[in-house]
Amino acid sequence: MTSPLLPHVLASAPACRLIARIGGDEDGIAQALGMEEALRGSLRSACRLSNVEIDALAGQTPPQEIDLDGAVQTVLIQAHY
Repeated sequence: MTSPLLPHVLASAPACRLIARIGGDEDGIAQALGMEEALRGSLRSACRLSNVEIDALAGQTPPQEIDLDGAVQTVLIQAHY
């Protein structure tokens, strides 16, 4: 999975907690991580970033392939801290 916002969401415990609440279970979390609006919404709500700041983050972050199973596990771990 490739998204310039995903590394920023995974690095933020508050954003991971929000994604975990949105998704509910592992399958739901995987679906939420695949939705650009869910990623943007978690950064906007949990990290209090504006759309302009989120767009700047996305523009500065080079695309990288992230394993979806690993990302789900990271969300689950971050959501409990």
